[in-house]
Amino acid sequence: MSTDIAKLNKRVERFCGSPSPLFFEEAQILLKELLMAFCYEEDFLRRNKLKQLLGMIRRSSETDVSTYAHVLHSIAFEEYEAGDPDFAEYLFRSACDLVDDNSLNNNLAYVLRRKGDDPLNSCEIITLLLPGVQEREPFCLINMGLFFALRLSAPHDWRIADDLFALLPNELNGADSWWEKLGKNNESEGYLVHFFLLRHGKIEHSDLGSIKSIAQRLVKNIDGFPEWLARDHAIKRLNDVVECIDDPDFDSILEDFLEKMPCSRESVEEMLETVSALELRPVYRKLLTDCVALLTPEELAKLKADYKEKFSLPLPGEDE
Repeated sequence: MSTDIAKLNKRVERFCGSPSPLFFEEAQILLKELLMAFCYEEDFLRRNKLKQLLGMIRRSSETDVSTYAHVLHSIAFEEYEAGDPDFAEYLFRSACDLVDDNSLNNNLAYVLRRKGDDPLNSCEIITLLLPGVQEREPFCLINMGLFFALRLSAPHDWRIADDLFALLPNELNGADSWWEKLGKNNESEGYLVHFFLLRHGKIEHSDLGSIKSIAQRLVKNIDGFPEWLARDHAIKRLNDVVECIDDPDFDSILEDFLEKMPCSRESVEEMLETVSALELRPVYRKLLTDCVALLTPEELAKLKADYKEKFSLPLPGEDE
């Protein structure tokens, strides 16, 4: 027997001799090291020690089993956040084998769903999430909605996803914060969840932006984002842009809209109404350059006077 295996045996025996104080950091560190050894080594003796460890846990009291499962759950999340989804999946599976718990099942489904488009685990994801969906548990509903929208992704699947988000309770149990964090890490999935939450009135405000700006982002970043969803929340007029004024990317939304905005008398009147209420320099620039020929002398004079009063920069069209 190698020195490493002998040391591992002693550590397993030590752990199995007193498995209950899992709330102690030292015990959790030891457990994590043992699990990593079991997971990454195919050695027969190591696998036997894994069976010994799990067998001991299953023979323990119900409280110890539940505690162990939730410690596995905690370690699994650490490993997932550290960029090791395979080890996280292994730990989540071990936890789910010990106790039937919707939160553990949901987290395993979350890891499986995000690992990639593997048709072999699609049925497993649905099976894991279905009990929580039936109880309208927010994380399970959201993960199931994302599974239909992003994994299956046919037009009718997007309809099902929309219906699933509509079933969410008003109390989200932190699910909005979880996916907000993903959005702030520039993950489209986070924006998609907040889009649906805003669409169905489950949140009143999102730090990721307004529903119109989020919809615009999703059209660009998610293949197959449905036209009917985009149409319902499209930016069609300057007033729609103004609704996004508190968004982090408002400036780029405004610039993009003005670049495509036709030079017409109707557009001029809409822009004049906007600048009468808001100090938006790009709108002034559009009026005083591209659309200047459509202004009356009185409108032009007033715009120039207002501009000089509000901004210290040269008039658009002059050297800036």
